[in-house]
Formats: sequence, structure tokens, C-alpha cells
Amino acid sequence: MLTYNTQLKKLALPEYGRHIQNMVDYCRTIPDFEERTACAYTIVDTMEQMFPTEGDLEEYRRKLWDHLAIMSEFDLDIDWPFEVVRKDELDTRPEPILLPDPRVPYRHYGQLLVYMVEEASMMEPSEERDALVMLLATT
Repeated sequence: MLTYNTQLKKLALPEYGRHIQNMVDYCRTIPDFEERTACAYTIVDTMEQMFPTEGDLEEYRRKLWDHLAIMSEFDLDIDWPFEVVRKDELDTRPEPILLPDPRVPYRHYGQLLVYMVEEASMMEPSEERDALVMLLATT
């Protein structure tokens, strides 16, 4: 019977494909520490050949080692050349940004115009206020 990809283990990073994932899984089973580390370096070199970079090579290699840690489910016992990302750092979300009140009575004018009208209404009567009101009225 044929084995389909839908029946296999879900890939952690599908952009590298099942062959790289199989290499990582095999690397996890190697009992010798030195051989396992050499295998990990070979996997990262293969990943680098698959997706070459034009930018900062050092930062790109750090990213590849992070990807190797993710694909190995953070269970690969090797001599890491970089400090890799931790599992608990992957699922953190930033604090939400509190935005001003989204209810704008005339959305096509935008929030800034509403603020300008509020500022004009708080100003003392003067030529400057009259000029601002005229500018807002013609907008």
C-alpha cells in the first residue's frame, strides 16, 4: 500500500521539505555525539544550499540553526555554534497596541479631522480659530 504525505508526521517547517525533516529525524537517532554534531552541520549546509542568501551571512546562519532546533523539536543534543531560540520564546505574543476610539462619525474624513474639529471647538474666539474653521469647512 502506498504511503501518502497526509498520513505522515506534520512538518514543522514545510518550506524545507520532507527530505530535510527525515535528515533531522535521523540525526536525532545517532548515538555518537561527535557524529551527531557533524550530521547537524551537514544538514545546515544543505539548508543553506537550498536557500542561498545575499544579506548578512552570520545572521542567516543563526536563523538556519534556529530552524534546525525547531525541526528537531528542541531535542537535538549537539554542540550548537549559536545560542538557538528556546521553545517558550516561539509562542510569545507582543502586547496589544491600544488604538484610539475607532468610532469615527464620518469615516471618509478620517480620525485626524475629528481631532482638529475638537481642537477648534476648544480654542478661544480669534482670527486663528476662524482661519482653522474655514480651513476645516473647505476640506
